[in-house]
Amino acid sequence: MKLSHGNFSSLHKNVKARVIENFASKFISSMLLPFTAIYLVRYFGSELASLLLVINVIFGLLVNLISGYISDGYGRRRIVLYAEIIRFFAFILMSFFNSPWLIHASGTYFMMLIVSLCWGLSMPVNDAMLIDSSTQEQRKYIYSILYWTGNLSAAFAGAMGGFLFQDYLFEIFMIMSSLSFINLCIIKFFIEESYFPDWQQRTLNEHVIQLIVSYKVALQDRKFVIFLLAGAIILSSELQLTNYIGIHLYQNMPQQDFSFWKVKGAETLGILKSLNTILVVVFILMFKNVAAKLTERKNIQYGALLLVMSYSLMSFTLDIYLLIGFMVIATLGEVFYGPSEQASLAELIPDSKRSIYLACSGLRFNLSLLIVSATVFISTYLQPIYTSLVILGLGFCGILIYRIFYAINETTVEDRL
Repeated sequence: MKLSHGNFSSLHKNVKARVIENFASKFISSMLLPFTAIYLVRYFGSELASLLLVINVIFGLLVNLISGYISDGYGRRRIVLYAEIIRFFAFILMSFFNSPWLIHASGTYFMMLIVSLCWGLSMPVNDAMLIDSSTQEQRKYIYSILYWTGNLSAAFAGAMGGFLFQDYLFEIFMIMSSLSFINLCIIKFFIEESYFPDWQQRTLNEHVIQLIVSYKVALQDRKFVIFLLAGAIILSSELQLTNYIGIHLYQNMPQQDFSFWKVKGAETLGILKSLNTILVVVFILMFKNVAAKLTERKNIQYGALLLVMSYSLMSFTLDIYLLIGFMVIATLGEVFYGPSEQASLAELIPDSKRSIYLACSGLRFNLSLLIVSATVFISTYLQPIYTSLVILGLGFCGILIYRIFYAINETTVEDRL
């Protein structure tokens, strides 16, 4: 039955639950992720911190790949539920490791690694469940809702994280533990299985061979791989805010007057993240009709250009008012780029290999994190202006790869005709 794509009440119960779960998950990630790099630099130094970030990414990547295959074999709900249980206990231990009774940076990093593995396990499965439970006509509307509510959540979390990070880490981790428990209840009681595979009993070697064969199919899809590569590079520009840019501000930004407050690097990062998320909510409402009139190609390419230029400039300046101005422009680009990029990606995914393709699409995030981790490492040997030029050059490469993708896509359509 074809449902109206603009009516929330007509959406599947899994999608409705996912909106609530996404709000809580975004709150958790926005309190933790923007300050992870700063935390590691504080206790381990820039060079070792960049290595720890790379290790985190590699483990997350491996779990991400396995999760798609397991999901197509065992179903979605069980994997998401187990991942949330593990994540909940990891947050409890992170609270203990940053409590008034104990500070244990190595233990905190290990728990961060566990949380990253759980995200790698559940993200492609959540995305697959969302697609399972929706029609193609509904998805752009659904992604806009998730984008809107996720950014609204992150607005509060980013501000809280920025001002609590220095002195109230224990309280931050306790809040995240509570929200993880709420997510656990949502998954347990309100989300139902959306995929029932016909799973065959195989030996371990057969599973490994089938895993390789499954991903080989996705990675031989040239258009899909090119689209992912472009998306990974553009996403790395955004992720610089909570990695290189955040560290740069934390280490080098002098105290400045901002409205009624005096702020330094960590507080400025929190302000920028909150401003970004608030403006996303506002700009989606302001520019949704403009974006709807443009093709997805134009939304993606124009939005990516604004993102790349703005984050490159932000990686160099230390003036809070210039940073805010560049963030406004970056957010405008994000509003045009984000929903169209997600909708275009969903159209490239065949129904029969949904989780495999979505797990491969998770490589985009892992590759982006590898890029920003490498940026953190090389920034210890470069002047800030040269690091900014590296970020700018990579971003332009991403835009160029998008142009290649659309040229191939147009050729494919013409061949079919």
